[in-house]
Amino acid sequence: MNEPEDHKALNGVSFVLHAAVSKNQPNQKAFIFDVGNESQNRISLFVTGQRGYLEILDRHGQSYISDWDVEFDKPLHIKMEISNEPDIGFFLLTINNEEIDLRLRSQGIEIEPDLYSFVMGGDLSGNNCAKFKMISHQFIGQTLEVTDRIEYYHYFLKCVSKSEKCIEYDGTKYLRRRSDGHLAQENGDKRPVVSDSFSSYF
Repeated sequence: MNEPEDHKALNGVSFVLHAAVSKNQPNQKAFIFDVGNESQNRISLFVTGQRGYLEILDRHGQSYISDWDVEFDKPLHIKMEISNEPDIGFFLLTINNEEIDLRLRSQGIEIEPDLYSFVMGGDLSGNNCAKFKMISHQFIGQTLEVTDRIEYYHYFLKCVSKSEKCIEYDGTKYLRRRSDGHLAQENGDKRPVVSDSFSSYF
């Protein structure tokens, strides 16, 4: 895929996640994150069995699904980009800088998820939670510039080699985005914990 000549970000949405996913999931369909509405403008990342799935529901409810063999209990740099541009439409999924799925379209994928309807660690209703440890995440209302892609990956490599700090989701806990943009959980029993044990998975 050719980058635009100025390498600037395009209209769309991007997600970057630095995490390690446990092989022992408590739910058959375990959601790492879910954003949008139930039947449209939705992006979901979940694990079922040995496979990871990224499902996109566009504004018309049409489904796009990418799946891959998950490397469990290992550091993962997961990056997704969707362009809504009418003449530079694409969907790109990479894991540890390896291209998993690339789809080019003459028209952009029509999706505008409500980024304030965002759940980390479970589905939109706060159920079907996943077990994983997260270093960081970013949800952005555009595609990434080339420099951003490089910086996110270098940050991932630095954190994995030098830090144990992470947020631990045990398969029963999740966070929901508040109106101020911050992720929070009012119920202490459902709140993930900050720990210094990232490498304990591997």
